[in-house]
Amino acid sequence: MTNTINYHTIGSKYAETKDMDIAEIAKLVRKEIKEFYSEMKGVKISVRIERYSMGQSMAIRISNTGFARRTTMNDQMRDELKKIVDQYNYDDIDSMTDYYNVRFHGDVRIED
Repeated sequence: MTNTINYHTIGSKYAETKDMDIAEIAKLVRKEIKEFYSEMKGVKISVRIERYSMGQSMAIRISNTGFARRTTMNDQMRDELKKIVDQYNYDDIDSMTDYYNVRFHGDVRIED
């Protein structure tokens, strides 16, 4: 799903969305998540963006999964949602030189 070159990670949908605002990307993420979890009734998934000085973020929150808080199902769901978000992102991080550059910060949490 992502290509990794040295310290660079580029999501598979980054190139086609690189000129989009984070709000437009959030709409695409919402749509993809809805399609992915359409069969799960009652699950609530929110996608929120935030802009701040020198950056931006996208937060995904999941509730009403019907699973216990720390289960394999929740972990799998969180990992799948993170993969969806990561498709639109890139990072250029080199901890050896303290260099940090990302398109946006992504966070996925299950709040049952």
